[in-house]
Amino acid sequence: MPSRALIAAKRRGVDVRITADREQTFSGELTRIPDLAAAGIPVWLEVRYAAAHSRVMTVDPDTREPIVITGSYNWTWSAQHRNAENLLIVRQSPELTCAYLRNWEHRRRDALQYGRGPDDGRTRLQFMGYN
Repeated sequence: MPSRALIAAKRRGVDVRITADREQTFSGELTRIPDLAAAGIPVWLEVRYAAAHSRVMTVDPDTREPIVITGSYNWTWSAQHRNAENLLIVRQSPELTCAYLRNWEHRRRDALQYGRGPDDGRTRLQFMGYN
């Protein structure tokens, strides 16, 4: 599962940060967002738009060999085994990677941070960015 791979990467010291769709996070039991947050991965939930429909991953954006992964692919079991999806991997394009990373940072600033309450473990949301 992609969530296990992200948690394993975090445990290896990789800087993993996620933005996700708020409605999807709270509407179904299949969401892995609580698992990711519990593993210490910062998660922000998109609330400005009707749906967080971007599917983008940047890998090593600050290196000479950055990678952008984008497309319709949802990184789910269904996407891998049942759906007709597309996935584009662009390597060694610092300009494109920077553009995608800037867009991600813009979305993150407008999002709500997902987290665990410090005292009772209940899910809570914190406003991030603009007041």
